[in-house]
Amino acid sequence: MTMNTTKTDESTALKSRLIEVVKKYGVKFAPPGEKFKLASGGESDFYIDCRKVTLMPDGLDAIIAMIFERLVISDISFDAVGGPTLGADPMVGGLMLDFSQIIGYRDKRGFLVRKEQKGHGLKNLVEGNLKAGDKVIIVEDVATSGGSILHAIAAVEDTGASVVKIFVILDRLAGAAENFAAKGYDFESLITIRDLGLDQSNGPGNK
Repeated sequence: MTMNTTKTDESTALKSRLIEVVKKYGVKFAPPGEKFKLASGGESDFYIDCRKVTLMPDGLDAIIAMIFERLVISDISFDAVGGPTLGADPMVGGLMLDFSQIIGYRDKRGFLVRKEQKGHGLKNLVEGNLKAGDKVIIVEDVATSGGSILHAIAAVEDTGASVVKIFVILDRLAGAAENFAAKGYDFESLITIRDLGLDQSNGPGNK
């Protein structure tokens, strides 16, 4: 009982720390009368930039600890971790560094998925260490409809690998979970916009 309570307390503390870092560095509100133009083509009163979070020591530390905790609890079998560049870049690097220190994880590999196929050299769409037959975990910073993640998944599956889990830092609760569920993908977010005191009436999302 004591061990379970301690683990719950640690999980709660990590989540609280992540929320505070996202609030401090990642949430930007548009000036009165203006809106942010989003990559999706929509507009929003607020923008969540988790690159400001993953590129801060406190933010990345909390994110990697929370993902690793979920990996251990769920006992997911996987070979590689990757996601869409640029959002996934610090997350993949952080996980690879942690895995290098832990017996049983040192053979895990990382990769990144470009938005477009490179026009020179090997002309890769997927960069890094991904092989046919791999079981893959996809990571990303923010999910709204899930478009960037689905693009990455398509690239991964084209190599002959399969996706066993999707982790995002923040879910904007604008359809991503439903879209992933409809395609049979297991999706989990570390926090949502509700944890930040926001909802979709403040805007449609940023990805």
